[in-house]
Amino acid sequence: MNDVFRLEIQEAFHYFLAPPGNQNNSEIMREIKCITALLSTAWLLAACNQQNPYIDTASKEIDHQTLITLTDKAFQADVLESEQIVLVDFWATWCGPCRAMAPIVASVAKKYEGRIKVGKLDVDKHPETAKTYEVSGIPYFALFKNGKAVETHTGMTSEDALVAWIEKHVD
Repeated sequence: MNDVFRLEIQEAFHYFLAPPGNQNNSEIMREIKCITALLSTAWLLAACNQQNPYIDTASKEIDHQTLITLTDKAFQADVLESEQIVLVDFWATWCGPCRAMAPIVASVAKKYEGRIKVGKLDVDKHPETAKTYEVSGIPYFALFKNGKAVETHTGMTSEDALVAWIEKHVD
């Protein structure tokens, strides 16, 4: 196993063994699921002698001008009161699958620029909105239309699947 995987695994276990305070059991279970997914993928990639796509994709330059950074405070105005459809990516910086999805989300944002909004909400920095929508695993995607979540998806997905999902709701 190479040093990058070893470092990721050490960071994941450190986070698991010393999680931030004020967490209830469901939050801890959500984190355990995410860490388990990250570790499983890292071990599988190492066994197949593959590069880690989480590190590779996280380092690629992403055009953040087409993405909205969402907050608990502005969620009502940016998403619920939007006249456009809004795709929300609930994510966290420590989540490997979330980082792997970042270029896909950015590509979708660029593809639909002007037709829909695409925003990212960091669940660690803005936990209230995540709690409101009962986000139990990340990455978690919610498609909002007329102020309501019309579709949700938990976990990694392909760009084609995201596009097909959006196309069902775009006029």
